[in-house]
Amino acid sequence: RNHLQQLISLFQQEPCRYQKQVSSTPIQVVVIPGNDAVKQVAAMLQEAGMDVRPILYPTVPKGSERLRIVLHAFNSTGEVGELCRLLNE
Repeated sequence: RNHLQQLISLFQQEPCRYQKQVSSTPIQVVVIPGNDAVKQVAAMLQEAGMDVRPILYPTVPKGSERLRIVLHAFNSTGEVGELCRLLNE
């Protein structure tokens, strides 16, 4: 549990070019407006081996499309760092 809390804190503290929703749970959300934009970022992260899911309009209001990221205790700090690095490209 401590390791998972560290990963959550690390993810929340890392700078990101997209808006992150504040969450203290393993489910993290990054808002990337536009169905096409969020699908493109999700595909790039999936190609890098990350299991993220885009949440698209009309499931969420237009302009608040997002990535759903679930952190797990088996993830490393390096993996979270790589995720944040890729989100900033």
